[in-house]
Parts: sequence; structure tokens; C-alpha cells
Amino acid sequence: LAGVIGSYGYGLPCLMLSLHLPVYAVAAGACAAGAGSAIFNTYFSTVLQQRVPQDALARVTAFDLTGAYALGSAGYLVIGPVAAVFGAGRMLGFAAAYTAVSSTVVLSLGAIRSVRRTDPGCAAPD
Repeated sequence: LAGVIGSYGYGLPCLMLSLHLPVYAVAAGACAAGAGSAIFNTYFSTVLQQRVPQDALARVTAFDLTGAYALGSAGYLVIGPVAAVFGAGRMLGFAAAYTAVSSTVVLSLGAIRSVRRTDPGCAAPD
């Protein structure tokens, strides 16, 4: 729950840039995004290590990172031409809105809200 709440900050720099706000506002948005990223990644890594059996952890992590980097690379491939058609400001605004909507969708999932901390030192659940 805390990790997903932290992900709301990801879209702030895009929002600030799309609104043509001063550099200090963009920097504050980037700082909030960084803090949110630190919160999300801390909780994500903790839950991953607690919930995924040790013998599958490397494989699960590899799938997670492959998906993240592959989709990111595909995004870099298409973002220039798409921004040329729709405009950079609109693309930045869309990115900020998409971040807020996708975080809200994830937060609405009962399976996400029901994750609880396991006791330290305990093995992952069967």
C-alpha cells in the first residue's frame, strides 16, 4: 500500500513540464518522484523477498526487469514520432495522467491492499 502510494510521485515532473512551470517547480516535482521511487522500490523489494520462494527469486526478478527495460526501450522508440504529431506538452500531460490513473487502478486491487508484512526471519509463505 505504501509503495503504491509512493508511485503517485512518478508523474509530477511530467506534469510540471507540461504546465511550463519554472525550473524550481520541476525540480521539486522530480524530488517528489525520486522520494516516491525510493519508497516504492523499498517496499517492492521487501515484499518480493518475503513472498517469492528463494529458489525462484532470481527468475522472478529477471522477468520483472526484462519487462521493465523492454517496455522502456519500446517507449523510447515511439515517443519522438508520437510527440511530433501530438506535441511534447500533450505527451507530458498524458504521461502524468496515465501515472495517476494506473497507480489508482493498482491501489484499487484488493490483492495489493491486503499485503501485510511478514515477521522478520520467517521463510516465504508456501
